[in-house]
Amino acid sequence: MKRDTAGLGQGLAVRKGTATMEKEDLLDARVRQDLAFIQYLYTHNGHATRKQMALDLQVDPRLIADHMAILGDQLNSLFPDAPFHLGPPDAEYILDLINLPTLEDVTNLLIRDGSAYQILVYIFWHNDFTMTSLQRELLMSSSTLFRHVGRLNELLAQFHLAIRNNRLQGREVDIRHFYFLLFSVVNDRDERLTNTNNPQIEQFITDLQNSVTGPLPMDTRQSVRIYLHLLLQRVAVNQPLNDDTGGFRLATIKELPGMAAMFAIWGRLFTRNNHINPEFEGVAFFVFAFYAHVFPLDSELYHTLFLLTNPFSSRLRSYVHAVMDLLSSKFDLGGQQRELQLIFFTELTTMALLPGAITNAHQLVYTAMQGIYWKPESGQMQFIHMIISRLQRLSPAFSAPGAEDMLVERLTMTVLLLLVHTRRQFRIGLVTTTDLATNYYMRRGISQQVSANFNVSVSNYDSTEQYDIIVTTSVEMSNHIGLKNDLPLIQMQDFGTGSDFVLLYWYLDALVSNYLKTDLPDP
Repeated sequence: MKRDTAGLGQGLAVRKGTATMEKEDLLDARVRQDLAFIQYLYTHNGHATRKQMALDLQVDPRLIADHMAILGDQLNSLFPDAPFHLGPPDAEYILDLINLPTLEDVTNLLIRDGSAYQILVYIFWHNDFTMTSLQRELLMSSSTLFRHVGRLNELLAQFHLAIRNNRLQGREVDIRHFYFLLFSVVNDRDERLTNTNNPQIEQFITDLQNSVTGPLPMDTRQSVRIYLHLLLQRVAVNQPLNDDTGGFRLATIKELPGMAAMFAIWGRLFTRNNHINPEFEGVAFFVFAFYAHVFPLDSELYHTLFLLTNPFSSRLRSYVHAVMDLLSSKFDLGGQQRELQLIFFTELTTMALLPGAITNAHQLVYTAMQGIYWKPESGQMQFIHMIISRLQRLSPAFSAPGAEDMLVERLTMTVLLLLVHTRRQFRIGLVTTTDLATNYYMRRGISQQVSANFNVSVSNYDSTEQYDIIVTTSVEMSNHIGLKNDLPLIQMQDFGTGSDFVLLYWYLDALVSNYLKTDLPDP
């Protein structure tokens, strides 16, 4: 693959392609369909009828009946409190969410139980594996194994990796990148990778905090621990590694803030391990630390990288500024500007430098949006795709297979986060017949709940003011004062039921959609 050699000093090369792998890609087709049914139940409070599920998911009711019969038994065998059962009619499904972990945990459990994941894990822990030993370990026929390996190779190609000749072939930094993502996303509690029994690993984490990063959050320390266990397993039966690190150059990285101290830690702690090349491992750890966000976003390292005047940093800065300028046109970023800028710097740099990604962001988006996505014609999606089009005009890296999917995920989460910061504030007029004190509590209660999701002001209705939505507890009162018919009128029960707020959010979402699609700049 031809690489752009204009890097960080002599360093970071821009990769010409990237791809996104959803963790669910590891599931067989049937289990993935099972997961769709589980997701539906999670976002419908654990209760659904077969008829409604078939209508919403656009599948044959007989398919649902077939899957749910087996899936129910599987869930009840996996979880001791028997969370799944049928309602009084056989066409009603009930999932006891109180006795289940999160949707993400259930998804990961199904993945870990699948053949694809087990093949990858076996290969990781057995560097000298053979297809025969793999077949014997997983109790599957040779034809079944080769079918799974063929499908895995299609996924691994996104990472420039392949299972061939009884080895996982590819660049070492890409192998580690893949396995770190796999374990972090699907099985971040594996005792073999998270135990604190290795004194060198624990000393490395301590010294890294004392000399380079400062105190790290618990999950970041765990990420470093997983990576170091992964490293020691990778070098256990190999000669000292000195593999290609692409555009990452030792001399350039050592000049960055804190990096000389980090390399000194490698030399001090791992010199006696004949399988470790401290210089290569120092560069490899820098690569890992970048995509795993080990260094705090406000660290001098990121500021230095962002402000460097070499072609690479200048190019990445132009990408980040393009995103930030477009976000700023519709949202008041305020104190979040600096943090968002550095987040996009690390995300866009990782996309440009390393092949492939295993993401669970889509599942977070699914949960946040309760399984109801913005339609392609919505202002939210038009705005998101306008930002992506701007990036694609600046670099072909963002048009590569999978790149757009990842950008849609990241920008969807960003827009969800920023909905409360639209530059336009939406006004809600409240019409009630309650006394002054009750009116105060009602107005404040509605305002606080809705303001957690949108930039709104809630005030008592005044005929001389302009509003976007009218909320009333009395339709008779609304008719009496002669409200304009061209405004959405929502009747709310007392302090508001769940369905009342769903309707209110629907109207607000439509207002945001219209706001975001209005006066969009050219990409």
